[in-house]
Amino acid sequence: MAPPPTIRQEAIPLWKQYPKHSGKSSRLDRITGFDVLSLFDPPKPKQLARQVFINLSLPSQAWKSNKKGEVLVGHPTEAWEHPSNQIKTAKYSLLTFIPRNLLEQFRRIANVFFLSLVILQFIPKFSQVSPALAALPLLSVLAITAIKDAYEDVRRHAADYKTNHQLVQTISSSTYTNQNITTPAKSSFKINWFHKKPDSELLPPKKHWCSRRRKVFPADFRRTTPPGSQSSTVDAAAEESNTAGFEPTCWQDLRVGDFVRLKNDDSVPADMIICATSDKEENVCFIETKNLDGETNLKSRHALPSLSHLRSAHDCANSKHRKNRFVVENEVPDANMFAYSAAIVFPDLDVDQALAHEQTKDGHQAGHRVPVDMNSVLLRGTVFGTPNGSSDSSFSPAPILRS
Repeated sequence: MAPPPTIRQEAIPLWKQYPKHSGKSSRLDRITGFDVLSLFDPPKPKQLARQVFINLSLPSQAWKSNKKGEVLVGHPTEAWEHPSNQIKTAKYSLLTFIPRNLLEQFRRIANVFFLSLVILQFIPKFSQVSPALAALPLLSVLAITAIKDAYEDVRRHAADYKTNHQLVQTISSSTYTNQNITTPAKSSFKINWFHKKPDSELLPPKKHWCSRRRKVFPADFRRTTPPGSQSSTVDAAAEESNTAGFEPTCWQDLRVGDFVRLKNDDSVPADMIICATSDKEENVCFIETKNLDGETNLKSRHALPSLSHLRSAHDCANSKHRKNRFVVENEVPDANMFAYSAAIVFPDLDVDQALAHEQTKDGHQAGHRVPVDMNSVLLRGTVFGTPNGSSDSSFSPAPILRS
């Protein structure tokens, strides 16, 4: 009779045998995987689903409450505070350059090795040469690397400043107030450690000097189309009698919920939904996405039929019209730039009203809730244009889809 086969027993880790040890393993993983440089980075806001209110007041849920249950208007909750449109690619500031750069350089094992040799020279028993002479090569390498990193970061600051201070035309009207809360842009060199701004300053931010020093363009200010061109401007005749206009605003001061007018060859300052275009028949515009995916051919985007009536600054600022009061419900921000799902809700409209009889491009009826997909969205970094190079315009509320 053959002996029974031997059974190999493999060692099983304790955290798999006993669930109570799993917490120790996770803590160990967090300690070993901790990035020291993250101490100098501001905390990132949580990725939450956002709602953008157009010509509507924010609900009471948008504000914090005290212990008595009273609503604290001016103190928004985290879910209703939208991030700023400012970008920041620079790694250092005046306060964090020296400690952060040293930590980054001493992550290299070679610098740690030479530092240990310099430390040994301060001990008389192991000293072979002067400690200052032993530290000279290491200090030279650290200084040269720091100068190189500082030069590269200054270039990043300059590029960020140039991008953040590009101008875009946004609506300016005494009858339109953007109720959405957007965090104001911050300077990279400003010391914010010793004082914290109150939450009330998160309401309409102060205008930057680049928008204060420029006058407000009247509503009939527009780029006229050349003679014989088929493209037309956005209801120029209807705008002549209106008081609403457009004001140049820096990209970093663009707020969630602002209406933006884009023309040919304009760069898109933020992710936004297309309300209307100058093409009244097809309601279509074209964009160039080479900055995102490298493709140079023009791609078509269609405005939402439910918002195609927003063809002038007066239409956008007219809060009395029921079609002009709506809510944009955005999904949780996602890194996938080829997929987007949202909905526009008209709280004052019913399915039985006139809006329900309008047909969208997909054949669905536009009722009190209208779906939004990538076909009606402009992503930041794309270039707005038309095939024939003529003037074109688009009004869009600018909900920041991804921050």
